[in-house]
Formats: sequence, structure tokens, C-alpha cells
Amino acid sequence: MNPEGLEVTLEKRVLSIYGRVEEDDPEGYSQAYREYAVGDFERQFTLSGDFDIHRIEANLKYGVLHLATPRAPEAEAKRIQVRSVS
Repeated sequence: MNPEGLEVTLEKRVLSIYGRVEEDDPEGYSQAYREYAVGDFERQFTLSGDFDIHRIEANLKYGVLHLATPRAPEAEAKRIQVRSVS
């Protein structure tokens, strides 16, 4: 798997991962066992809680995708000034 073969999207609260597994047998070799088949795959997750959409990261290392969805900071208390309207 390489980064060009992956697409990660977030729409509303649904995180979608789409990828394509390519044939990667070295020339002259044949596989005895394969964990995943060649072809497309897609997974969807519904996220709960508040998260910071601008800090979401996706990293791929040694074929393992690591997604970080940091929580959004909690809103701080704010004093609202009350004005008299005539």
C-alpha cells in the first residue's frame, strides 16, 4: 500500500477510508500466503464527540495507516455583557 492508493475523507461525522491493493509479487516469486486480496476496499466509521477537523492527520508507514483525530478544546466560559436597549 502506498499513499497514492489511499483516500481518506470526512463528511459530517463519517470518516471514510478507500484504498486499492495492487499486485506486488517480485518477479520470479509467487506468494504462498496473502492476508488481503488484490482489489479495492472501503471502510467507514462514525465519529462521536467533538474533534478538531483542522488537526486530523493520516500517516502511512510500512503499510500501516495511522489516523489521529484530536479532540477539540473545550469551550471556555465567557461572560456576556448585558446591555440596556431603549
